[in-house]
Amino acid sequence: MDRKIEKKKWTLKKILVYSLSGIFLFLIIYNLVFGDRSSKLNVESQKITVSTVTRGAFQEYIPVTGAVIPIKTVYLDGVEGGRVGEKFVEAGTMVNEGDPLLELENTNLLLDIMFREAEFFQASNNLRNTRLAMEQNKLQLQGNLIELDYQMKRLGRLYKRNKELLKNNLISKEEYEQSKDEYEYYVKRKSLSIKSCKQDSLFRNVQIGQLEASLKRMQKNLEISKKKLDDLVVRAPIS
Repeated sequence: MDRKIEKKKWTLKKILVYSLSGIFLFLIIYNLVFGDRSSKLNVESQKITVSTVTRGAFQEYIPVTGAVIPIKTVYLDGVEGGRVGEKFVEAGTMVNEGDPLLELENTNLLLDIMFREAEFFQASNNLRNTRLAMEQNKLQLQGNLIELDYQMKRLGRLYKRNKELLKNNLISKEEYEQSKDEYEYYVKRKSLSIKSCKQDSLFRNVQIGQLEASLKRMQKNLEISKKKLDDLVVRAPIS
């Protein structure tokens, strides 16, 4: 006779399932209620520095990206143009005010200075030659005046003597007139020579003054041109 087998409600499988579920649920509730909710960071122990806490100023560094702008900007300006011939310092070198930075080369400026120097030397030679010619002419005129004085004295004595002789009819009138004419000729010649000497002296003085003024202008222009050579060296305007 068959017997009815009743099905068990609590099998071992169900007990295990319910037990594990209950334990898992308990852990979740416990973690929610009593668990540590603070954030955590895993770091290497070699990167940790441990020291005693002390009281002091708190410093915090914030990295910021920005553009550095100088307070004062100085531009180098070449007074004279040219090709860079020599560089005395490199970029980034500390310099003092007035230190040479580079030197320019200007062939046209050098040729201009050589031309001005040649003009200056030529004008200087002209001035020296003019003074020499003036001195020689002065000596020559003085010699001529001495000769004229001598002839006037000689002819003056002859003229006076012939004048007395003519009164006594000791010489002919023609001889007297000849001595008179010669004496008057030298008197006029001396007067003319003196005027010529004065005019020549004035002319020479004016000529020398003009040459000296021209020479001074040339010298000044030459100095200005040579100063331009110094401007070819670009120097530091500030330290």
